[in-house]
Amino acid sequence: MMSLISREFDGGFILLIIFFVYGFPILSSILAIYLRKKEPTKAKIIGILTAVYVIISLGYCGII
Repeated sequence: MMSLISREFDGGFILLIIFFVYGFPILSSILAIYLRKKEPTKAKIIGILTAVYVIISLGYCGII
């Protein structure tokens, strides 16, 4: 039981967390910029969702 509580995290787990915090907003921002001229409505929606995700993940969840 104690081994489950004091489990050490390897580098892959930390990289996965960093990807979810920074990687997803970067990829979705690139997608929004790519779609800006072809489909502006979709680009705006993706941009807004990205902004909300960044505010929540780096704001409230970043404090925890």
